Amino acid sequence: MKITKKYILLLFFITSSSYSKMSACENGPQYGYGKRFYDNVAHDVEKIYPLKSELKYNSNPDNEIKKDKINIIQASITGNVADSHVMVTISLVNNTKSPLAISKKLFPYKGKIADQIFSIQTECIRLDYLGPYVNFGMEYTYPDDFIIIKPGAMFNDTVFLDEYYHFLPGEHQYQIRMLDTPATFKSKSTHKEKEIIINSTPIFITVNSEKINKNIKSGY
Repeated sequence: MKITKKYILLLFFITSSSYSKMSACENGPQYGYGKRFYDNVAHDVEKIYPLKSELKYNSNPDNEIKKDKINIIQASITGNVADSHVMVTISLVNNTKSPLAISKKLFPYKGKIADQIFSIQTECIRLDYLGPYVNFGMEYTYPDDFIIIKPGAMFNDTVFLDEYYHFLPGEHQYQIRMLDTPATFKSKSTHKEKEIIINSTPIFITVNSEKINKNIKSGY
């Protein structure tokens, strides 16, 4: 990644004068990093920018749907840096007595993701999702739009996050987790569909951006 003098000055200004505020991060991420969303304009060069209030919810746990959830399935996330990639693996066991249906728009599938489904942040900077957005429609009506996990079965999938996000210049430690994901299953007693929430705990990975892949996926 080529960094201009102007870019270095910008990065130094934010990391030095705002470091204490960013480290506290009490109300979720305060800054974003990427080239897609700041000032509502697509940009060619990555930049650290203040997040507007409507964008902060994407990685703030207090604003997610888990506030009101009752049924929870815990997903496991593991990750590491290898072969120029930042890799995370999602493992999920269906501990209900019915098949579990998860939209492919909201969950990793065959190494691909179709939307902003991960929260990745360092200090108070959240990484922009730069990969493709797949339009599955307002309602998911086709069987192929879902991942179906049978009762007691395990689902595993590995994603190269560097194909969907650009990491900050230099070496940083990142907190990574999935956003809360709704899934459905059919109750044995009532035969009605119920919603269940897939939750994950965060992991921490140290990434040196100069040593990883920088090619963003353009298609699903």
